[in-house]
This record gives sequence, C-alpha cells and structure tokens, in this order.
Amino acid sequence: MVVIYDKKAAIEAARAGEAGKGFAVVADEVRTLAAKSAEATKQTGELIQNSVETILEGQKLSPQTVVILKDVAAKAQLVEQSIQDINAASTQQAQAIEQITDGLAQVSSVVQTNAATAEQSSAASEELSAQAQTLQREAGNFKLTATHENDASSAAFFTDPVIHTMDSTFVGNSHNKY
Repeated sequence: MVVIYDKKAAIEAARAGEAGKGFAVVADEVRTLAAKSAEATKQTGELIQNSVETILEGQKLSPQTVVILKDVAAKAQLVEQSIQDINAASTQQAQAIEQITDGLAQVSSVVQTNAATAEQSSAASEELSAQAQTLQREAGNFKLTATHENDASSAAFFTDPVIHTMDSTFVGNSHNKY
C-alpha cells in the first residue's frame, strides 16, 4: 500500500508544478521510508519466524531436558546414598578397630599377667627345688629300723617303726616348719 501512495504522490507533485516540487521531495522521502519500512517489516517477519522456530525447537527439547534433569537428580540421590553408606561403613570400621584395640589391650594384659605368674611359678619352683634338696639331705641323716615281735626275718613288714636321728640339730632348725 505504501507503493501505491508513493505513485499517487509523484503524480500529484508533477501536476502541481513548481509548488509541487517540495511535495515531490516529501513524496520521495516517503517512498524511501516506505522501502525501509518494508525491509524492516520483512526482517521483523524473519525474526519472528526464527523466534517461532526456536520456540518450537525449545518445546521439543524441553521434555528431553526434563528427562535429563530427572536423571541427574536420581544420580545425585545415588551419590548421596553412597556417601551415607560410606559414612556408615566408616563408623562400623572405626568401632571394629576400637574393639580390636580393646581386645589387644586385654590380650596384652593377660600376657603380662601370665608372664608375672610364670615368673612367680619359676621362683616358687626354684625355692621348692632348693627345699626338696635340703629335705633330701636332712632325710639322709635319718636311719629307719623296724622290729617284729615274732619273726626277725620278716623285716619287710614294719608295724612299729622307730626313728633314730643321727643329727640332733634338726629339731631346732628352721626346716621344721615344713
């Protein structure tokens, strides 16, 4: 429609003569503006068309984006669950290590107690051995004789043993407490 008005304006300007020259300049400017306006309209139409196509493409991509975001959320939950599982396992391992440490401390205590007991037993054994040797030496100082009223040949059967000491110092020494 702009082109039609341009032609009419040019015709009217030619009829008007000298007075129409100013009108012709204006008509020329209107024609230039109309051409620029048509070009701008065309560009705007293309931009609108591109925007519509981009929107349609976005609408197509939107469900895919939703699926991807849901997948990311699900995987984030898996990561969170894995972290919680690792935390729980670490706590259990720490408790197990603590129990093992306590067990080792108890074993160490038992070993120390056993070592002390073995030392005491060894010392007691040595003392008993020394006392046994002393007792054996002292017992060697005794002479046992037996008498039987009817038969002197049956000396193997002692009914009334008599103990004779050869050393009278045994009675008052420190070994009589055993």
